[in-house]
Amino acid sequence: MSNAENNERTKYWYEIFYSDQDFFKFVGFKDDATTRKEVNFILKALDLPEHSKILDLCCGYGRHSIELAKRGYHVVGLDLSERYLQLGKKRAKEENVDVTFVQGDMRELPWIGEFDGVINMFTSFGFFEGDKENLKVLENVSKALKERGIFLLDVENKYYFILNDVLRKGKDWIEYDDGSIALISNNYDVLREREIMKVKIIKGNIVKESGYSIRLYSYPELVVMLRKVNLEPYAVYGDYDFTPLRLTSKRLIILSRKVHDKRNIE
Repeated sequence: MSNAENNERTKYWYEIFYSDQDFFKFVGFKDDATTRKEVNFILKALDLPEHSKILDLCCGYGRHSIELAKRGYHVVGLDLSERYLQLGKKRAKEENVDVTFVQGDMRELPWIGEFDGVINMFTSFGFFEGDKENLKVLENVSKALKERGIFLLDVENKYYFILNDVLRKGKDWIEYDDGSIALISNNYDVLREREIMKVKIIKGNIVKESGYSIRLYSYPELVVMLRKVNLEPYAVYGDYDFTPLRLTSKRLIILSRKVHDKRNIE
């Protein structure tokens, strides 16, 4: 695709939502204590020796990547958003840690058999309209992992989202210290199984609108997809404290291992 064609085409929601700085505050920046707690979970779940190589897929501004690097791991963070990667590089330099940040599409990973572990945090899966494209992401994860490497997939539990964010809230708003307001509308497309969130940020006379549309999968659906690409699920949790997955769980966290021959799964 030429640059002219690329500039003329309609941008996908994730190209807009994660590139406009006005929406960064809506997505949020977690405090250091939260990040440390989540990385504690990641490391306990992956159970990899120090100096192992980890891919942080859709790393955002790199908070997990940087904390993992502080703990002695070799980390590559990949994201599509140049703005987020710039923030990650700046923070890594300030923290004096070595993280390799790469701009790229998670459907087109260049690595083969390189990583001991891959993490995909905070519902950074299901972005694409078709299941084939989302499956392509998992196929690339499998290729990037070493034999017996571990994949940690962390997505929103769609039943929690429907029961709480749609049926109980529907609409909500957030007020920020700078005087701006974010108006949020949550809905669920039952025909396409997609979380639909629309956000309008108002600051004075300036109004910006964006949002996201994410395919939310159930645990059985994800198990089928993972097995198609030789990733065998072996554990599932409902939050970062290792609680079991329930209807009311906020998260759906699956651990799977890359296997060559499914008949040899332990």
